[in-house]
Amino acid sequence: MATIASTASDAERLSRGIMRLMWMNGKRLGQILAAYDLTIPQFYTLLAISRCGSGCRMGDLAHQLFQSSATMTGIVTRLEADGLVERVMDPNDRRAVQVRVTERAKKMLDEVLAAQHESVSHTLDRMSASDRQEFLRLLDVYFDALSASFD
Repeated sequence: MATIASTASDAERLSRGIMRLMWMNGKRLGQILAAYDLTIPQFYTLLAISRCGSGCRMGDLAHQLFQSSATMTGIVTRLEADGLVERVMDPNDRRAVQVRVTERAKKMLDEVLAAQHESVSHTLDRMSASDRQEFLRLLDVYFDALSASFD
């Protein structure tokens, strides 16, 4: 019986911890992005488009980011107006449109990712070497267990 109670308590503690981590990481990312006049959804959209390579279809992008087509269109339209993405004809289907990041956006993404990396590194540096290694090890253990639950 104690095992069930401690498991529920552990699950609650982990759930709260993950929520706090997401909130604080989002806040830190928002601060970084403010210097570039980007929102978090715009950042993740740019990141997803850049990872597509030569171009990404709007429907695929919306699906990948768990957004409706209308929401995705609005985000991409704002990014296009800011000169960060461009719409091009799909070379394989003349009826379809692809979106790709501009050189300006690539440079911006590099800067944002570097700033984010620096911020995370600064936080990790506040931990002892042994705590940092144990935290990262346990994070891998948790991700492995979580991934196995999807099989």
